[in-house]
Amino acid sequence: MQKTGSGRSTTVSALCAALFFLCLPFGRLTAEPRDALRFMTQNAWPGLDYVGDIKMGYVDSDEHRERRFRALVQEIRAQQADVVSINEANILPGFAKRLARELGYDYIYDVSDSGVRIGGMGFPINMRSGDVILARKDLKLRRVGRRRLSGGPQSKFGSFNFDDGTEILVGRVSLGGKDIFVATTHPHSSVPLNGWSLGLMDELKARWSYSDGEYSKAMERLESESARRRSEFDAMAAYLRKIVPAGAALVLMGDFNAEADWPEMRSFFEGNYRDTYALANGDPGFTWDAECNDNIKSYYKADLNRKFDALYDHLYEYSNFVRWRIDFILANMNIPVDAIKQSMLCGDTIIDGVHPSDHFGVISTIGF
Repeated sequence: MQKTGSGRSTTVSALCAALFFLCLPFGRLTAEPRDALRFMTQNAWPGLDYVGDIKMGYVDSDEHRERRFRALVQEIRAQQADVVSINEANILPGFAKRLARELGYDYIYDVSDSGVRIGGMGFPINMRSGDVILARKDLKLRRVGRRRLSGGPQSKFGSFNFDDGTEILVGRVSLGGKDIFVATTHPHSSVPLNGWSLGLMDELKARWSYSDGEYSKAMERLESESARRRSEFDAMAAYLRKIVPAGAALVLMGDFNAEADWPEMRSFFEGNYRDTYALANGDPGFTWDAECNDNIKSYYKADLNRKFDALYDHLYEYSNFVRWRIDFILANMNIPVDAIKQSMLCGDTIIDGVHPSDHFGVISTIGF
């Protein structure tokens, strides 16, 4: 009896154990199936002053930049971002490798600005800045391609950059067997050629007695910078049409250095992309915010109440102290409106006493 009872007890225990394991939520043992991804874009701001041929200076301290890096890592984790776009990552590839290691993500990168170099040697020694895309490992991030948009020659063999270089970097992730193309870009920064700049230029000319010749030079610079940016956006549009298959989903992120209604930006994305933040929000969503970002308030210093050597430079300094929304997450038209679930600012919280960057970022949840 005892033997039989013992056998029955063992059998019942085994059955209970089996039922227990069968009833476990398998999502805890394997990755839960997902039909949406959280995309995040953030300019990382290297803190360079862009002065110096051998080595450029920094406007903030080593300790402050380290705290900003840690804050960036914490913000990406807190936002539970699946795919992340980083602009102005410096020094590459070390910055990308470290960030990917901290997060446990895959990454791809490319250098847009590195001065004059042959192979790995050159100057400035502390500038190899560019763009990075990171993604959770289960998304199987792969590099698709990269297109130089402006600036001098730049490749793995060397560079010849005396002006800032720009590019678009394209990757691909896989969700549920579906390919989703992801891209990051960082066009040239310049004063917009619009009503704001023209009105301000007239005001500054009258107030500080800029000559007609100085005014003409400023207008020529505005026009040439605007033409450069238009050519960048045209080249970017052409490259994306070439490299992204028809019918494929594409999420394009980055610091566009332009507001949505600036001519070059408007012609680029109207009819081609949806502005995820604008669809989900009614507020301005400033990502360059001189009133609220501690890094701008602490490290961007300029005496605007004086005459500058060039009227255009006066305009440019003014633009640093205006609130703009210049960072975007754009979804192409193969992603329907109702797939855009949510979008908000990120990187706007102080972590360990710092904002991660001089920009605030954007994070958007998109269904597929």
